[in-house]
Amino acid sequence: MTPDGRITSEFDDVTIDSLAVFEDDDDLADLELVVLTLSSAVLLDDALRTHIQHSDPDLLRPVPGAEDLIRRLRATGVAVALVGGLPRSTQDAVLGTLGWIGLADITLSREDAGRGSPFPDLALTALLRAGASSVEGMVVVGDTPSDIAAGVAAGAGLVVGVLTGRYDEQALLDAGADAVLPSVADLPELLGYDDDHDHDHDHEHEHEHEHEHSGAEGSGIR
Repeated sequence: MTPDGRITSEFDDVTIDSLAVFEDDDDLADLELVVLTLSSAVLLDDALRTHIQHSDPDLLRPVPGAEDLIRRLRATGVAVALVGGLPRSTQDAVLGTLGWIGLADITLSREDAGRGSPFPDLALTALLRAGASSVEGMVVVGDTPSDIAAGVAAGAGLVVGVLTGRYDEQALLDAGADAVLPSVADLPELLGYDDDHDHDHDHEHEHEHEHEHSGAEGSGIR
């Protein structure tokens, strides 16, 4: 954070000011991968947070706007990874219960990466699987100081805290967050997305499909 209170990111030395990281499409093009911790996208019951094997639908609620965020990012060519410290079997049960199997490009549990937060393994494994060119093109989003520390350790271009978990803004900033948002639903504004950009990008894809007769669906890594 600068002396005048502005938060800075690694993305081309762009300053995060008034919830705008990217000022134009060239800046937005630097974004390759968004890593979301599962707990930042899903309101998990305490039983799941303590790794008990339980996937009762009544205990699972997606953060409002989380699914739309993931779809919106992927529609504009940004890969999305959902990562978490739950055992793989529990994580898959959570995603299945929510109908989120296949929603993100990549899903990773601690078992897939080696170590969980605060180590950088999950974010860096997601980066490699996505085929991203640089850690500076990666955004890591989490709701705990441990998640934030993992993003910082991974060298992510932007590390964002969200307030849908147990921790307050100061705790996330103290852990190293570049910015703190009410929820993941606010991430598009931080990244500089707008409806016109999304509309233009979707129109370009429709035009490409008409001329190339491509059978591919969506964008991002499979």
